[in-house]
Amino acid sequence: DPEVRDSGDREKMEKYRLPQGFYIPSVDTGSNAEQKGLLPGDVIQSLDGVTLTETDSFQNLLRGLPEDQSVRLVVCRGDHQFFLDITLDQ
Repeated sequence: DPEVRDSGDREKMEKYRLPQGFYIPSVDTGSNAEQKGLLPGDVIQSLDGVTLTETDSFQNLLRGLPEDQSVRLVVCRGDHQFFLDITLDQ
């Protein structure tokens, strides 16, 4: 997904004590990710109850889902964890 890029840098995640999951270092201005409420520095911890433990698992899970499906993300932002319900699109 060109709108949300993952650095894949495990050392950086451990150094800064980021939670386990899909780390989002940047979000393109005006992108669907931004419109859905994701911010740089967010960590997506799960997608529809599936815990994300590998950098590419989030993208792999998204590829297997049909367009227009609603999913629930568990997102960690700083010290706060919250749900984000989104509908997938192209």
